[in-house]
Amino acid sequence: MQRLLLWIFVIIPVLVAGVGTAFFSALSNEALVMACVDPVFRQREQSKGPLVPLPPQWMCSYLKSVRDPDPNVRDPKSQKTLFGFTVSVFGTPRSERAKALLQHFIDHGVQWDEPHSGLLTPLHLAVFYRSEPLVKRFLTAGANPRTPLNAPGRLMDGLDAFDFARFLRNAGSQDANPRIQHDGLKRLHRLEKLLCDDPSVNTRASIQEMPTVSIPSGSHRMLGYAAFDETYIYAADNAEQIPLGRDPTPPPTDLDPLDDDGSNGVWGGVSGPLGDQSKANFGFSSVWDFITSSVPCDAKPGNSPSPEHDECALDILQGKLPSSLEANLGVQDPEMEEGGFQYSALRIHSRQSRPEKPARLLRLESLSIEDVDKDGQFEVRARAKFAIGCHGKPYSEDFILEVRGPTMRVLGPAGKKH
Repeated sequence: MQRLLLWIFVIIPVLVAGVGTAFFSALSNEALVMACVDPVFRQREQSKGPLVPLPPQWMCSYLKSVRDPDPNVRDPKSQKTLFGFTVSVFGTPRSERAKALLQHFIDHGVQWDEPHSGLLTPLHLAVFYRSEPLVKRFLTAGANPRTPLNAPGRLMDGLDAFDFARFLRNAGSQDANPRIQHDGLKRLHRLEKLLCDDPSVNTRASIQEMPTVSIPSGSHRMLGYAAFDETYIYAADNAEQIPLGRDPTPPPTDLDPLDDDGSNGVWGGVSGPLGDQSKANFGFSSVWDFITSSVPCDAKPGNSPSPEHDECALDILQGKLPSSLEANLGVQDPEMEEGGFQYSALRIHSRQSRPEKPARLLRLESLSIEDVDKDGQFEVRARAKFAIGCHGKPYSEDFILEVRGPTMRVLGPAGKKH
């Protein structure tokens, strides 16, 4: 009897403890994470160690209480930290064990500004997985939404979490599966709102502050605001003509200044010789691109149908890209009777803009018609104010436009950036 009790209460527990210690010691931290969160996952090549059907609570307790690993240590082969591994393997944690494990790592002290999965910080990783709960949790825990990615030579270089969400949303609008496209874009748009508390990043450029305009009075004249209304350059109704000023002696009218055909005295263009054209009409527009989806959308105010597809173009607050500046040109078409005009548009990008981090137009500041290079032909000199990203500091850029035939080209800066 004494021998039996000895086996039950001494020898067997010692053997179990010894075997258990040896077993747990053989497991990698990554294997313990998977056994804690998802004990059904058994892929040896990813677990880096043997797994047996032990209660996941045991694995969680051993990992947190005995191992207590540093979540910021990077694996040189996978380029993931333990925290990054946990997020990247399971995405948004759904089980209570997964949430508790992530919270344990956060309490341990996560280095939010450092990469945890390849080049991605935890917040960028949460955006990559379109996880609203993780983004909220990481922001609450101290993650900085303005931390940029350090990826020299790559598209992602310099993108903070907001830029990254917008970049993914722009790329995701090309997804072949309409349902995936629709759902993914909605999630990314919600993430953008979480990561940027400045609603002006999605608003149209200002057309209330009219630019300073200077033209040669002997050769050029101002056109009414609706000078380009009948050109159909923007069939999707995604543009606003930029007013260039007011006639100091307009005729009386009861119409809204921006709704009339130009007789109300609001200027919207310039007419006169430009480049090699003896007569041309010129103006500027603020334009934007819609995100479109094949999934039917609700008939809400602000939504407008796409002219080319049976899709729904979302309102400006869900624009695919920020507002841009476009130059509008009309030149006489020799093939049309009665001196008809052919029209074209040229989008003008800030020199600091790039597709992954586009600059948005804030306003047109100035426009002048000059013979810049003293060759007897007139060019357009203009200045526009831009900003990039969320809380980006506004800056101004100068540029010169040259007209050759029915087309325009940007010659380059006409002055220093401000």
